[in-house]
Amino acid sequence: MTDEQRLVDAAGSAVAVLGDQSAMEREQRARAYLLAARADSTRRAYANDWVHFTDWCASQQNDVGAPLGYLPAAPETVAVYLAEHVAR
Repeated sequence: MTDEQRLVDAAGSAVAVLGDQSAMEREQRARAYLLAARADSTRRAYANDWVHFTDWCASQQNDVGAPLGYLPAAPETVAVYLAEHVAR
């Protein structure tokens, strides 16, 4: 879950607790603000980068032959990934 999704979920929870129209309006404004915080192209780029990273992790193996974990990723995993992809 992304930080944006957590904030939107939190705003939705506030509406459920408060239950009034003004709270719903605040949630809608918060949702619009969060969606406008990044361009669609930026969100697409982040999504593509994430898929690339997780696919790479799945194709690598740790000492016991299991795929590398990506969430949370060990600092060493990120370092190796970046080192392998820095020239691309």
